[in-house]
Amino acid sequence: MRLLKILRDQGLGVTVHGFRSAFRDWVAEQTDYPGDVAEAALAHLFSNKVEAAYRRTDFLDKRRELLGARGVFCAATAVISHRLFRLSQRSIPGSRLVEA
Repeated sequence: MRLLKILRDQGLGVTVHGFRSAFRDWVAEQTDYPGDVAEAALAHLFSNKVEAAYRRTDFLDKRRELLGARGVFCAATAVISHRLFRLSQRSIPGSRLVEA
């Protein structure tokens, strides 16, 4: 709910649908981290009450590593997206690229 509140407060007209799914897909396809670590990073509780009762770890170190890797991925993706946008602006006749 926190992310949704942040997005609403920004007035961007977007929602959180897909953030969790995109994260889980990235973990499954691009990393070797187990699903339990990904679920812990998403702050999901275990639906299996027996498993939840015996689970004694919060995967803190593994979550820290996983989220650090996600940060690197997101930063690299942002740089690539920015460069592609700049290239696309140059290839559109009549467009002007405004330097920030």
